[in-house]
Amino acid sequence: MLFRSVIMSTQVEDLVLLRVDEECAKLQAEGQYLEALDYMERSLVLRRCLYGNDSSEAINACKLVVDTCNGLATAYLTQDNFQMAMELIKKAEALSEPYEFLGAVTYNNLACYYRRQNKLRTALKYLEKALQLNTTASDAVNRASRSKSTRLNSSHPRYL
Repeated sequence: MLFRSVIMSTQVEDLVLLRVDEECAKLQAEGQYLEALDYMERSLVLRRCLYGNDSSEAINACKLVVDTCNGLATAYLTQDNFQMAMELIKKAEALSEPYEFLGAVTYNNLACYYRRQNKLRTALKYLEKALQLNTTASDAVNRASRSKSTRLNSSHPRYL
């Protein structure tokens, strides 16, 4: 009887997770990205509860939330909506804290934010943090994400 109860509980949890993910995908398809972000966060919480903080399920969900926060923050920066951009960047920073390899883009976005605020020393500080994470991270995911085009762009005469 206990075994059957555990199986039913797992099925219910899987169904809830599936519904949350489906609603998230629907909202994204409709272009409602902030609303979708809310469902991504719910999915992250569920995955952490079900599988543990260090599970690949939770880490992948966290990466999705961080990437979405950073992408939305960049969009808000281009629209000069600095308050919303900072909210999203801070959320990304808090979520990426346990996973060093997720922090470089967030620090880069913080640098962009402070540059737009004309706080150049603070911007430089965050650029240095982003660079440090990019160059010293030993995580295989981070190394694999560096594409040839990125290395080629850094040697372009315009950037020298």
